[in-house]
Amino acid sequence: MTVLCTACASTSSPVRMHYRLQPTEFSSTQQHSSTVLIPEPKARGILGNRPMVATDANGALVQLDYNFWLESPRKLLHETITQWAEQRFKEVMPGRAYKKENLRLESEITAFEKKQNQAVVGIKFLLKDASGNTLLRKTYQHNQALSGEGYADFANGISEAIRLILSNLEQDINACCSPKDS
Repeated sequence: MTVLCTACASTSSPVRMHYRLQPTEFSSTQQHSSTVLIPEPKARGILGNRPMVATDANGALVQLDYNFWLESPRKLLHETITQWAEQRFKEVMPGRAYKKENLRLESEITAFEKKQNQAVVGIKFLLKDASGNTLLRKTYQHNQALSGEGYADFANGISEAIRLILSNLEQDINACCSPKDS
């Protein structure tokens, strides 16, 4: 009995790894003269939790046991969208306080997962004007090929996919809303 308990006690469990999004440099060619409110993104089901998510061979989403995001994807994405918006709008309000004269950029995470050798990110955006009218409603999805097999490569792939999605969002906002008059 003693030998059995000693063997159990010496078994080491896998180390839990925590990842963050990589800092992203955003370049902008146009500045909007308005203030924008950016509430924390919504997330579907397990996509908003700290454990990383992968798609298995059958297409099911699986939470990983030993690979985690440093914060929930909602918080990580909120920080990234806020940093992106700070370079594009006169003022950014990263909370829930909403004044009638502000634009409001809402988002929802629809994909944030590893699928084979790709990082898959999907984000639905809704931009409303001060009167609550919809200016832009669009879902963006990007599948970013990973540079390697590890979860650090996955985190880098997620970061790059988000950067490309925000670049596309900027183009669409500039096409629908005059930067100086919004």
